[in-house]
Amino acid sequence: MCIDVGDFQLSPYRSDDAAALVEHLADGVVAQTVPVIPYPYGMPEAEAFLAGRLAEQSQAPTTAFAFRSADGLLCGAVGLSPNLDEQSAELGYWLAPHLWGRGLIGSAVPVLLQYAESLPLVSITARAITTNHASIAILRRSGFSSLGICREPARTTTGVHNAELFKLILPVSAA
Repeated sequence: MCIDVGDFQLSPYRSDDAAALVEHLADGVVAQTVPVIPYPYGMPEAEAFLAGRLAEQSQAPTTAFAFRSADGLLCGAVGLSPNLDEQSAELGYWLAPHLWGRGLIGSAVPVLLQYAESLPLVSITARAITTNHASIAILRRSGFSSLGICREPARTTTGVHNAELFKLILPVSAA
């Protein structure tokens, strides 16, 4: 399954994405704002990540997508980590730093949220460290409401940070 986002595309991960992951994540810049990305990040981390994503993709529905440029190269990620028992998911995303400030993730998140309406979900949560103003703005523009500061701080390569928790209640489908 592929979803168009302007000149970019959300698509399944591929086994040949490891080199692109290392290229964009090895310097630790993304890990400064995304606590779940390990640092240092090398080929073992990329291969382990891809093994998990490829295994998940073999099950329907796909909820984690590679963010690809027009030439098909991975340059980020946008996805949901579902907890179907609670009919909820957590939104996460990252983008290669050379593409920051162009509104790309801000365009991709609403597209993913529209797709999420077809899943058995009631709500979606997201967290952003409080100094990541761009991410907070994306969440607010996408309809998320702030629930406040998380009790457990986020740990990144630059230290321990407060993280703001957001929630979006999905529309009820007319089934």
